[in-house]
Amino acid sequence: MILYKLFAGKYRYFFYPFLLTITILMIFFRIGFLHYESPKISEADKYSSSELSGAMIWNASINSGVPWLLDTEVFDSQLLTSLRNSIEKVINWQILILVLGSLGIYVLLSFFRLFPPICFLAALLYSLTNYIPVLLGLQAENILISLAVFPWLILFVHYLYERKSLLAFGLLTFFQILLIRQLYLPAIHAYLIFTAVYIILRWLLNWNNIFGFILLFFGTVVLALISQTQPLLYLLDFYKFAQTSIFTLSLSGIMLIYLQIAIPVIFSLLVATLFSLNYNHKKKAAQITRNLIFFLLLLLILYIAFNSFVFELEIHRKYLQPFILLMLFLLISLAYLSKRIIKPLFLILLFPVLLVNFLFSQNQFFRNLQKPEKNLASSAITLSDEYLLKDEEIFRIFPLGPEMKNNRWALLHQTIGGNYQICLKRYSEIIDHCLYAELINRVPINWNILNMLNVKYLIYNEKLSLDNLEYAYYDLIEKQTIYLNKNYLPRAWFASDTLIIHNPYQIRKKLNSPSFDPSKTAILETKLEHVASPVNSRITLTDLKNEFLSFEVETDTTSLLVISEIYYPARYGWNAYLDGDEIPIYPVNYILRGVIIPSGIHQLEMKFELENFSLTWYISLSGFILTLLLLITGAYLYRVKNYRGEIVYRLKR
Repeated sequence: MILYKLFAGKYRYFFYPFLLTITILMIFFRIGFLHYESPKISEADKYSSSELSGAMIWNASINSGVPWLLDTEVFDSQLLTSLRNSIEKVINWQILILVLGSLGIYVLLSFFRLFPPICFLAALLYSLTNYIPVLLGLQAENILISLAVFPWLILFVHYLYERKSLLAFGLLTFFQILLIRQLYLPAIHAYLIFTAVYIILRWLLNWNNIFGFILLFFGTVVLALISQTQPLLYLLDFYKFAQTSIFTLSLSGIMLIYLQIAIPVIFSLLVATLFSLNYNHKKKAAQITRNLIFFLLLLLILYIAFNSFVFELEIHRKYLQPFILLMLFLLISLAYLSKRIIKPLFLILLFPVLLVNFLFSQNQFFRNLQKPEKNLASSAITLSDEYLLKDEEIFRIFPLGPEMKNNRWALLHQTIGGNYQICLKRYSEIIDHCLYAELINRVPINWNILNMLNVKYLIYNEKLSLDNLEYAYYDLIEKQTIYLNKNYLPRAWFASDTLIIHNPYQIRKKLNSPSFDPSKTAILETKLEHVASPVNSRITLTDLKNEFLSFEVETDTTSLLVISEIYYPARYGWNAYLDGDEIPIYPVNYILRGVIIPSGIHQLEMKFELENFSLTWYISLSGFILTLLLLITGAYLYRVKNYRGEIVYRLKR
């Protein structure tokens, strides 16, 4: 009797979500509660996520400096940050996100009147796709959250259309806030495409009932945008100068979002269709399934016949796994259609099939999980790092070849390379069109770019015999040689001459010229009056942080100071202050900063500032509080109207 109430009685709406949560927590127990990590996480990926500490909005260590949009802690309140840190002490935050996504799939399917055990298996399948371990390994929290909220958004869009209630309005707004907050554009684009298609279909099916829904839906969008005023303004301002537009669609990212949701949904619909077949249809379906099994077995035999299957088992393993899963599903389906097993047994057999298939395919991932302290030991400082850290000067490095894209170097040093998901347009153009331009000795390296970017050391795994390079150190373990660039420029210098070029292509062409000397000539895009070359000058770097740097400068005439920091003129960007007064920053050599320094001794400061930070924070907070009030009020009104305390409200099909 108790089992009946749990599995098929009135408690089933609570039991299956509880069972789903426990199952996921047990599968990922070591990650969730013991805080194990994958040692295959490259330092690049760790640095772009978990290794960040504090609120960083500008990262000076990667790509010579870039707005650091992955870390949204700067936009969080101290209460939210403390709450999250407290939760992290008990359970891994990412596993909770995974549970949230699985519950979203379960609730979405159950609200559309699918059999609860089918909803349970489909929701479990969401967490057992091969994409999930990849995201956990990369610690891609923003993608995980975007995936987790997507089924809830689908549900509440439909709920708002059906009910048009305050509760539906508040729920949809709240989950839209969660989606926008991740700043993951493929997920936002996928959601916009879904809602557009949904509105069009509803318009075609019942246009008389659509206008009220459209007004309410746009109301939720406006309130969600208000609640995220601060990070959104920062993001929109960045994309004015980014390599890609905020409207550029990432088809691969969008398809991954849809695929992650579609797999469990299609699975549930397929199983529900099997259960709805009558006797005659079951006989036909059984015959089709039987023929399909024979056909797949024939394909397997032919595959083995034309391949050295025995000797290359590991190579064929990735092809075998989905084949075996499909075969097992077809065999179980055939047994059900042939009336050899009943519905409950059919579902019970599917559970271990899904679980064993996932554990088998991700065996390497789970075997490689290590405790955090062991994982950190695997990314120990190399001999090359030790040598570079001994140099107390301020400089950048240039790892050549594949190491150029390895963010590991940015853990301890400032590098001109890196593999960041978004890049400033100007800097990207210099890397693509100038960095590897051939200047001397048929070597594809533009020394003008390296020198003006303050590159003191080059790291390469082969010998470089060039007059401007000097052997510095060889790492016997990593097989890497460190070379000293004799002609590197300091972090700031006074220009002797200026050259006005307005066209970006002509600027890059000049930078690629062997006759150009960045230590003497500065390329400007606007003409500056009364600027001369100083005879006596002095520059002292007094402070250098991610979002702040200061110099003490002295010159005998009004001069142009070139600073080897990336030019970022955004409203939420860098500002310069001379003796406390704000002064303009000019683009120099297309990617660097330049400021005018009058004669005398001065204190120059540069700050990365969020304009009107407090105002936008209060706007965001007021929008979020209003959303919570609407949500609480809507829940109360729903409870009053449904005084009988109905557990589940089922949406119309």
